[in-house]
Amino acid sequence: MKAWQLMEATGPDGLKLQEMADPKPSPGQVVVRVRAMSLNYRDLMIASSQYRMPAVLPLIPLSDGAGEITAVGAGVTRWKRGDRVAGTFFQNWIGGPVRPEAFQAALGGTLNGMLAESVSLSADGIVAIPPHLSFEEAGDYVVKTDAGRQDFVRQYFHHNVPDPHLCDLVVNVEKLGPQRAAHLIAEALAALFPFPPSGIQ
Repeated sequence: MKAWQLMEATGPDGLKLQEMADPKPSPGQVVVRVRAMSLNYRDLMIASSQYRMPAVLPLIPLSDGAGEITAVGAGVTRWKRGDRVAGTFFQNWIGGPVRPEAFQAALGGTLNGMLAESVSLSADGIVAIPPHLSFEEAGDYVVKTDAGRQDFVRQYFHHNVPDPHLCDLVVNVEKLGPQRAAHLIAEALAALFPFPPSGIQ
């Protein structure tokens, strides 16, 4: 499969298109064919080493995405092939107060994210997509539910940043294809960074 990896946290120049082995589900996991993904301001910060928690590189970026299950691992009984699902931001946070270990299982940060043709996710780290939502809508849902995100970003980083809502980009992988979709995200990264990129191959 094809996936984009952030090799260095230097902005869009740090992204590289890679041929990788198709993911296989470990016990308690599912494999999701990614149909849509979205770009959040957090992804821009991670790509430029501005996020409050360092990323584990090389990293497949993006926290938000949606698709359909193509394989289930041992012990998974709640999900089946063909189910339409979206990933959750913290793969191991099911409910209750956020515990420190949740931050070690964040998609597109400490764990590989959604900028790939297929991804392995925890069976507890996905939610079913309601029938009335498209893949694009579901793939743009997870981080957008944080109503205070814009104020949080401005207050935490103490400097002017672009409006995070203007940095949201939803990409339909099915219509564009994974390579064009990734290039579109790379172009958005380049447009929002204060330095000129040298281009992405």
